[in-house]
Amino acid sequence: PISTSLAATASGALATDSLCITALLQRSNVNYLMAELLPESRVLKLSAALTDAERLIALTASAWAPAFYNKAVILVALGRTTEAISEYTRAITLDAHLAPAYYNRALLYLSVEKYDEAEKDLSRAGELGLYKSYNLLKNSKHKP
Repeated sequence: PISTSLAATASGALATDSLCITALLQRSNVNYLMAELLPESRVLKLSAALTDAERLIALTASAWAPAFYNKAVILVALGRTTEAISEYTRAITLDAHLAPAYYNRALLYLSVEKYDEAEKDLSRAGELGLYKSYNLLKNSKHKP
């Protein structure tokens, strides 16, 4: 399968150059996708993806917002909501224009009933061009 060959290619590139950020990002993404496709190995693949995401953060000196965003997505898949909120916050701190991070963090805030925070994030995501945020905000059942 394509996913397996991409993972092998990424693994080979990492063995050659431990600072190959593109390969590390690819391997993390492939493991995440394979976890979605292969339920029997879900936790194992998500754990591998999380390890790669953490390594990517270290290699980029904690200064690259997409690395934190990817880690947050993986943490959500693992059911680690509180940690995922923190990682989305770190991504937003590094890139205040990362609309999907605001949107995804808002969804997590809604899941833990932090409605005021969710509404702020949905508004900001909409301002940044993620217009589906406005629909969710408009249809929100929470009224202050």
